[in-house]
Amino acid sequence: MPRERVTARVPHDVYTTIHEAAALSGTTVNSFMIQVALQHAQDLIDKALMKSINLVDEADVAWFLSKIEEPFTPNEKLAKALRRYQEVIHDKPSTKGIDETV
Repeated sequence: MPRERVTARVPHDVYTTIHEAAALSGTTVNSFMIQVALQHAQDLIDKALMKSINLVDEADVAWFLSKIEEPFTPNEKLAKALRRYQEVIHDKPSTKGIDETV
């Protein structure tokens, strides 16, 4: 993979601050600057991409949230699997109803 060079001239106080932060993070100034610049660049790109996502309308959001808030009722296959799981874990047939084991 080809490598590129990034250089920057900064005032002494800026360098001192960056140097101190790099030392605190246990990296070199160069590594620290690359990590911070890359993270900031990725955050900006992610933010720009999020703006291009079409949002669903409020009715869809309300429907989705209502579905999340509904109590979960397992279907018969899941209830049977849970009973069998309880039997294996406790090494005996389960005598409890499905609601009591959840």
